[in-house]
Amino acid sequence: MYTKLESYAIRFALVLQLMAWSCNEARKEATELKAVEGAILLAEYFRNTAKVVQRIVHNEDPLDRYSQWQRNLYQQLPQHFTTGEGLLLAEHNSVPERTFKNFLKQKALFTKTGHGQYEKQL
Repeated sequence: MYTKLESYAIRFALVLQLMAWSCNEARKEATELKAVEGAILLAEYFRNTAKVVQRIVHNEDPLDRYSQWQRNLYQQLPQHFTTGEGLLLAEHNSVPERTFKNFLKQKALFTKTGHGQYEKQL
């Protein structure tokens, strides 16, 4: 499913570009950046929705494969947070800085949205 999203994103960009063209907001000769950015957002939306559906269908909690301290810390983190905010929570839970930063590399749990900015995936 995830591999198909890449080809779908290309199609989404084409559809978005032609929709803008039909409203006289863009040309149809080339796919513009706005259409590509919109396509990426659509693909991410469908990827996140697919994750939710998979969890429901398989009746599993992805956090089950992590240790107790990782589950506790994950639950305490806000949906969007900075590295500094996470480090404060980690320190409060007696988790070393390096251990927390390694934990942030779990792509199933976190997405880096900017420099020092993260979003929880679950």
